[in-house]
Amino acid sequence: RNLKSLTDLGLHDNMLVCDGEDHHYHGIDGDFMDALGELTLLTQLYLEQNDLDCEIRDDFLNKLDRLSILDLSDNGLRGKVPDHFFGTNVLKVLDLHDNSLTGMPISFPVGNNKLEFLALHNNKLEKNTPVIPPSISNLKKLYHLDLSNNGLTSTIPAAMGTMTKLSYLFLAQNPFDASPVPAFLENLTELRELSLKSTRLSGTLPQNLRTLTNLWLLDLDNNNLTGSIPNQYQTLSNLKYLLLHRNQLTGSVPTAFGNKSSFPKLTLFLVGNNTLTGDLGFVCDGAGGANSNPVFLEADCGGDTPETVCTVPDCCHCCQDDDPTKCQQYTYLANLDPLWQDGYQRKVEPFTFDGN
Repeated sequence: RNLKSLTDLGLHDNMLVCDGEDHHYHGIDGDFMDALGELTLLTQLYLEQNDLDCEIRDDFLNKLDRLSILDLSDNGLRGKVPDHFFGTNVLKVLDLHDNSLTGMPISFPVGNNKLEFLALHNNKLEKNTPVIPPSISNLKKLYHLDLSNNGLTSTIPAAMGTMTKLSYLFLAQNPFDASPVPAFLENLTELRELSLKSTRLSGTLPQNLRTLTNLWLLDLDNNNLTGSIPNQYQTLSNLKYLLLHRNQLTGSVPTAFGNKSSFPKLTLFLVGNNTLTGDLGFVCDGAGGANSNPVFLEADCGGDTPETVCTVPDCCHCCQDDDPTKCQQYTYLANLDPLWQDGYQRKVEPFTFDGN
């Protein structure tokens, strides 16, 4: 409380705890969390990777009207995300992932022109906010939004199609109502990474994703998508990671995937656990495999009844579609685990792995 002139405070990766109802800082008398709220000159606050299992109140840190970066990720925080975090025109980064938060605002305010980065993945938002509020589209400056693994239901609101600054959109592992890939995605032409893994998508792969020419990662794994892979995807020349496995896709892989001018950066191409056919060796011989980044291709080319053929060493990794236990030992979880030290930009490969 006495450090009234502090503007930056970093106590990340320690063993700070909240003791019972008093929210005491470990080993020191006084209410630590309330004391933080008195440091009204703070502009940056980093408390990630501690053991702060407090239940935060609606007025938590509401006096810190100069705060531009707030990182409370990887703690045990409970309660709802306070509405006032979104009513400021100062806060740029709000990172609350990997807590036990049970709700976000049901109405995001109009006029927020500052918030750029919002990470709420791996919480329990479904308890009080089971659907994504359409008003989240009022956060017009967001370039990063991660709501993955929160038990969210209903549908992905079409209003999000107006969030044209988005570069990173992660909504994976939420049990939304079964529905097609959202049509509004074609408007988000700044997207670099899109993950809709395990979101109960149905219908065919839409041709209109061809407008997302900046895409670096496209993750549609573990849904109920049918039909063929559109030829129109050859416009996605920046793709490095393409995850289409664990769907119900049919037909052959378009020949454009063997064209190094169409996919010069392709490094990971997962199409196993579908019903695709044909020889996929051309993907290894072309695409990223023709450059310094060899393709890792996983397909249903193993077992007693292979559906595809692929024999190129160091490229082809064959699943046994007749024995799913011999394929996909890991779930590729696409996310950006943000680090303030890196300016909340991606500095590492985009996957963590979860064993099945």
